[in-house]
Amino acid sequence: MKQSQKSVVLWLVFIALVVIVVQIITADADVGTEIPYSTFRTAVEEGYVEEVTIHSDGKIEGVFAENTPNEFMEDGQTSFTTIGRITEDMQDLLVSREIAFSFKQEETSIWQPILSLGLPLLFVVFIFFFFMRQMQSGNGKAMSFGKSKARLLNDAQNKVTFDDISGVEEAKEELEEIIDFLKDPKKYERLGGRIPKGVLLLGPPGTGKTLLARGVAGE
Repeated sequence: MKQSQKSVVLWLVFIALVVIVVQIITADADVGTEIPYSTFRTAVEEGYVEEVTIHSDGKIEGVFAENTPNEFMEDGQTSFTTIGRITEDMQDLLVSREIAFSFKQEETSIWQPILSLGLPLLFVVFIFFFFMRQMQSGNGKAMSFGKSKARLLNDAQNKVTFDDISGVEEAKEELEEIIDFLKDPKKYERLGGRIPKGVLLLGPPGTGKTLLARGVAGE
């Protein structure tokens, strides 16, 4: 795939993961305020509950009636949830208060805990590798910052010497002085010479600048 196509695919996967994670996080955001079971029973006894849904896992969801005092509702939210067991006595109380209630069997799925735990982790891992890849492939190459591009030469490698270079005799003669200085710096230091900070080779492409540099290293 081309680089532009890879970027589009990565962004699409990123957006999809964000949507999935947001849905998982906010899945229970609209179920209502969680209240104690005792508060729920008191609201039922006083007729402040309009309807109730009883889940098989012990969770109870309900809706307060319109005339419910604020002491039962947090921030005026009409829906609520609680945890408890609906006994026969509680069912009789719901019937006597004419509160509509229903039972709901929860469908157990092995994928739900895997998705709820694995997707956020996958999302974090994807973000990490995505930004690492962006940093490595960026123009600045941030991950290679500070790494020296110098290579160590040894006698086992093919060395380039001045004997392999021709056509730039004047440049070779000037570089010979540099090479002699590097080989025996004390001779020049006795005469007051100082080691040069560097050598600048100027010229259009193809005139042998890189080959000259290799020749200096080889010499």
